[in-house]
Amino acid sequence: MSTRLDSHEARSLLEVLGLALGRRDAAALMEAASERWRGRLARAAGRSAEAMRAGGSPVEALEGVLDDAALAALRAGEAGGDLAAGVDRAARAAGRGARVSRLVTLPVVYPVLVLSLCGLSAALLAALAAGPLQELRVELAWLDGRPAPGGLLAFAAAHPQAAVALGLLLALAPVLAPIAIGMAARTRRGSRWLLALPVFGAAARWRACADFAGALGDLIAAGLPHDEAWRRASAAVGSRALSAALLERVGSAAAGEPPAALLIESGLPAEAARRLQPARLAADGGVAALRELGEEADRRQEGLLQLGGRLLAGATGLAGVAVALGLIAAVLLPLLGAGGAG
Repeated sequence: MSTRLDSHEARSLLEVLGLALGRRDAAALMEAASERWRGRLARAAGRSAEAMRAGGSPVEALEGVLDDAALAALRAGEAGGDLAAGVDRAARAAGRGARVSRLVTLPVVYPVLVLSLCGLSAALLAALAAGPLQELRVELAWLDGRPAPGGLLAFAAAHPQAAVALGLLLALAPVLAPIAIGMAARTRRGSRWLLALPVFGAAARWRACADFAGALGDLIAAGLPHDEAWRRASAAVGSRALSAALLERVGSAAAGEPPAALLIESGLPAEAARRLQPARLAADGGVAALRELGEEADRRQEGLLQLGGRLLAGATGLAGVAVALGLIAAVLLPLLGAGGAG
């Protein structure tokens, strides 16, 4: 069973943790929350309360519970002696994750239902009606002196089990696809493949830019050495491929190479890297410029995901309509042919 909280759960936990840090007995509030909640959210709150009771840090208790971006914000706040500010930034990151999921999920719900329903209909047609309909087509072709018709209906009649399996696969594809994408994103090769996708690949690069720039700005502001801040910020990037590419350049960053060039070499958007010119990084170590870049990258990613959600919804809807028209044609054309022969 996964212990990782989703975006909504993470935001709820962090908001309560932020309230708890302002109280004399912070652990008591976290314990009360754990008693009220259920499942993994309750266990995460309980672990935080236990860490506080033992005089430790709640950040360590949340390892493996929150995503990398939220953990990076917490560690930056803790390193800078202001854990409450880190919790606030982590809660905003969690809320951003929930908003991003809505941008893609909501537009495709109805088209996905249509496609799944068409897939189930295709499976039922293959199981119950493909054989009789193909026999009718063959008989009509024989009466007209034509060869026996082929096509998908003939395949379904000859191989009903395979046709049913294909229909069920079509019905389950909208559910299986996100699982497959999530599994691919956990590997370096899979994440590189996802980065090559149109629109969504660009959105992933801007997401990585937002996570890296925001975390790096927080860590530098907390007083960490530049190389250690770069290393930790790289770990906050969700894309395995981009995170590895950034980690490979820790030494170059410590040697003082321009961050803009390193970001471009790592695969982040060139337009984002150009915002980190030396003149903008000189004043405060680049904290303000990095945070500004993180906010801009957030906006860019949201815009791309809105576009991607609409495109995905349109493609899924068209696929459902195509399958539905194919099913209607498979049923009606033989019947119309029978009527014409009569």
